[in-house]
Amino acid sequence: ARRLGLTGPRIAYCVGRKTSAAARASGFDAMSADGDADALFSGILARHRHGRLLHVRGREARGDLEARLTSAGIATESLIAYHQEPLPLATDAARLLRRDIRVVVTLFSPRSAALFAAALPSDAKASLCLAVMSPAVSAALSRLSAAVVQVAARPDAESMLDAVAALLGPGPV
Repeated sequence: ARRLGLTGPRIAYCVGRKTSAAARASGFDAMSADGDADALFSGILARHRHGRLLHVRGREARGDLEARLTSAGIATESLIAYHQEPLPLATDAARLLRRDIRVVVTLFSPRSAALFAAALPSDAKASLCLAVMSPAVSAALSRLSAAVVQVAARPDAESMLDAVAALLGPGPV
């Protein structure tokens, strides 16, 4: 928002702690929902006192926050500030997935999970161990029934590391 030259109240409602920390570093009074779009929606309803909101987001977003907040009486507009282009699997990654080995993959969003599932080589032999950020990410992997899926306890980087550790088994990582 700062790079876009946006002015107005310096309040930022953020999904996660890292975004909230970045907003604070840019001079915003920031709140972290420590979760997902639902947690953010609830947090905004509990804290927002007056005025319109601008939802700065990527092209692909979950939770239809603009419509939900507007329906709840908080006029909200979205500004699409970025887009993540899907990329094919790297040659080395595809090569690993074709081997008869265990491969641990971290997936942070339902979109990245769906893109990963679609990009799997048809001749993949790897035993997939997937550390995922949330149940919504896990649901996007429904066609990968043979994969071992570990859902992070909380939607944050620390819990994702714990999920990877659980997939790797006992002992230090």
